[in-house]
Amino acid sequence: MLKNIIRRRRFIPAIILVGIFALFIGATIAYDSDYFTADNVFNSEILAHTTEEFTPPDDWKTCQEIPKTVVTTNDKARRIKVRLSYDEYWKSTTDSSLMPMEKDGLRLALINFQNEYAWELKDDGWYYWKGELAPGESTVSLLKSVTLNCDANLSSNQICHELPNGTVNCDPADENEYDDAEYHLVVHVEITEDEFPTDKY
Repeated sequence: MLKNIIRRRRFIPAIILVGIFALFIGATIAYDSDYFTADNVFNSEILAHTTEEFTPPDDWKTCQEIPKTVVTTNDKARRIKVRLSYDEYWKSTTDSSLMPMEKDGLRLALINFQNEYAWELKDDGWYYWKGELAPGESTVSLLKSVTLNCDANLSSNQICHELPNGTVNCDPADENEYDDAEYHLVVHVEITEDEFPTDKY
């Protein structure tokens, strides 16, 4: 079974865990020196394959939209059912503790969706592909991209003032709790030829 820096529940019929998407917030220069990495992991089931596509920038700036798509293709000779869910969280790199998803009442990372017409969100927290996926067919991506909220404050503020002698004195920058924090977006894709369990995700 697949393992990565994120470990989640397993699913017996078939599971494909896709997309460890980490956005690392650089210390003190959050607007200009953010960057992110991603790892894609796949299992060896021969029911389907899932691909994730996005273009990592050299640095991830506030308001910049980062494309992120996840598509599943049916490799079987029979129809299959597909469902998708995701987890997102911020984690401190200093002590690995989880951090709030919001700062000053604003969500920091904004997930952008597309093709909602093809998916159905149910009470169990999963997005279900409407109908069944025929052999050789692929889903359309529910996810489009992730944007660092333009209105969120992820910078460390430094207050400077001019002294009577003309020199400038700057106080130490206010510490930002999201300096060196990581944003993770983990996408789960499950497939089956039968019925999905009804337990809530």
